[in-house]
Amino acid sequence: MRITTSILLVAFGATVLAKEIPDPVDCAKIKSEAPEGSSWIPQCDLETNQLTPLQKNNAGENFCIDIYTGSILLPPTTSSISCDCLNQKIVASKTAKKPMYIPECNSTTGAYKTTQCNRKKECWCAEAKTGMQLGPRWGRKTSIFSLAGIEDPAKAVTDRDQPRPSCEMLNNFWTTWGNRMWNQRA
Repeated sequence: MRITTSILLVAFGATVLAKEIPDPVDCAKIKSEAPEGSSWIPQCDLETNQLTPLQKNNAGENFCIDIYTGSILLPPTTSSISCDCLNQKIVASKTAKKPMYIPECNSTTGAYKTTQCNRKKECWCAEAKTGMQLGPRWGRKTSIFSLAGIEDPAKAVTDRDQPRPSCEMLNNFWTTWGNRMWNQRA
């Protein structure tokens, strides 16, 4: 018998009715049931007894799993992957009946796609590793421009009346700028 938990989300003063979601898989149970010589021994969060989203098999390959079902979300690979976006997507789709925003993830790396949009058709650039919003939001029909030759890219990025730069360009700009600021600090 599966126990479910009801969740009531409250954000920005608005109450959102939520679906019942299953409890995460009991990691200790799965671990104890793993056959001897198995190619994968489940890794557990010691505090919560839940499967950790990022797993590693005996061959040293990383893969992502759904902590609610134990199913594989990203197949084993030796490449660098991230499970954050995939897990945020699962939580958003399992908790709200009509979620305003479900993250879009890269199907190969699990990272956040650099362009994210919500149900209102508002879009924004996101940092691929964390999903953090870069710059303002815009409508889907806003045109794209190049930052080449612009003296103050930060001003161009925040001017909502102007065409916007591509999200890949923004990610490169903020990464370069952030690294430059960090290095000047040291």
